[in-house]
Amino acid sequence: MKKAFLLAAAAAIVLFPQPGKAHRADDKILLKDLRAAGDIFTVKDNMTMNLKAVVTGPDINIEKINNKNEEREYKEEVLAATAQGPTSALRFYITARDAEDGEGGPKKTTRSYEGKSVRLTRTGKTATATSSVTLKPEDVHELSEGFKNDDMSVFSDKPIGIGDSWTVPLSKLLGTSEDLPDGKATGTYTDIVQQGGHRCAHIHITANISQDLGGIVLSGELQGDTYFALDIHRTILLKLSGPLKMVGKQTAGGKTIEITGSGKIDAGISFTYAKVAGKAQPTAPK
Repeated sequence: MKKAFLLAAAAAIVLFPQPGKAHRADDKILLKDLRAAGDIFTVKDNMTMNLKAVVTGPDINIEKINNKNEEREYKEEVLAATAQGPTSALRFYITARDAEDGEGGPKKTTRSYEGKSVRLTRTGKTATATSSVTLKPEDVHELSEGFKNDDMSVFSDKPIGIGDSWTVPLSKLLGTSEDLPDGKATGTYTDIVQQGGHRCAHIHITANISQDLGGIVLSGELQGDTYFALDIHRTILLKLSGPLKMVGKQTAGGKTIEITGSGKIDAGISFTYAKVAGKAQPTAPK
């Protein structure tokens, strides 16, 4: 047991970025988020999708437009964690709003947890979300599913160096298994840059998605970047954007209609750390 422990410790020293060490551009390193109890950080998570579709068929030729925006901002304190990530956390949601402008006209929704504190816990593949106030069932489901899969990453499971590329399932990047489009994401370690006050490994991302919506196929080619802070071993920024296409046919009442469409999606999530494992962090330059 002692020998196994020493080997494991040696492997961690070799493979993980070490505090205070200036990593050279030719270093091979294993990038892995190491969130721990005592972490306190602010998250800003936004997604905007615009889609315009044309529906044609016998006696029909209409245009449908759908614009959607999701905005989340919260402060989180990690209360407990394992090597697989946080198992208990306390969040205070500053903003939690959705806006949609589609067939039914403009609609804005404020989630029931906005302005509230939420306790999140995870045991194995099960997660729960509780609050001192009553939350809507759909909001509890969103929160618990999000925490259960709170490990989105495009990182390789092997040490990498600048110029290396690898492929991961789309589920790993999106951090969810619900209503998941088919596809894969490719990461390329491009360089080391300054971002948000940290020296970061810069990973370029490409992702191809495809989802069958009952005969209508929605596909997209997304590109983006993620930045991994080498000093604190945490991701601080992930952003993706790209064009969307929609094409397919549907039959109802003996009539077939064709649907074609196009649009764009923009998504981004940032993490600003006030504390890492209980240690206060310097304020990032603006």
